[in-house]
Amino acid sequence: MKRIDNATATENNRFTEGNPAQGIPATVVDAKWLNSVQDEIMKVIEAAGLEPSGAELTQLYDAIVSMIPTDLTPPDAATAVKGILKLATPCEIQSGTNDTKAVT
Repeated sequence: MKRIDNATATENNRFTEGNPAQGIPATVVDAKWLNSVQDEIMKVIEAAGLEPSGAELTQLYDAIVSMIPTDLTPPDAATAVKGILKLATPCEIQSGTNDTKAVT
């Protein structure tokens, strides 16, 4: 997405309310910029498989949440699987009864 870049934007492509006393005009929000923002938002909503609706005010939020995995816990490590390596406690090392944890 491109920042607003018309003649009334600030030098660093930001919006301004302007200042009539100093002759600084307010930023004109043009169709090009509005369509760009709308297209960026719609891309996320449609990629989540949601049907765009004027009645729903949480579609962008719902779309983003639906794309985030709910279980971010990595699996236990194994010979051929990257994951969490559990270390044995001193007691487990002494007893020698747990062969699922690593000893360092």
